Amino acid sequence: MSMPNFDILSETYPPGNLIREELEARGWTQRDLAEIMRLQPSIISGLVKGTKPISLDLAQNLAAAFGTSVDFWIFSEMAYRIRRLPTDRHADTTKRAELYNVAPVRDLVDGGYIESSENVDVMRDRVLKYFGAKTLAEVAKRKPASRTEHPSRKIKRRG
Repeated sequence: MSMPNFDILSETYPPGNLIREELEARGWTQRDLAEIMRLQPSIISGLVKGTKPISLDLAQNLAAAFGTSVDFWIFSEMAYRIRRLPTDRHADTTKRAELYNVAPVRDLVDGGYIESSENVDVMRDRVLKYFGAKTLAEVAKRKPASRTEHPSRKIKRRG
């Protein structure tokens, strides 16, 4: 079996389909593969159905049974799983990373220059307001050269 284009492969084939194709090509049943790999038939069934992910150990065992590489099975599994992840699941992490890349957020909060918030959009607005900017790109141009150069304005603390 040659190494496939994983982007195309993962969009159309869960790894279980690849196992099924290999079984058909060899004239094997799932039970045959279970005996070859010394596994319970339910494990092979789970792999074929896509309900059981391919672990490193299973990848080694599949590679030994089919004469392929461990990488083939691991990459197939990971590419398939990655394609199934929701794309916006970590949108706030992306926003926070962008904010921390352009401004010394922790220093601004620790120094009392802006108030902290769990809401990244609120933090972004506070940073923008502090710097008198409309975009984070403007903040990036204005930010201090090092994290030790603190801004000069502090927020009013509630007593």
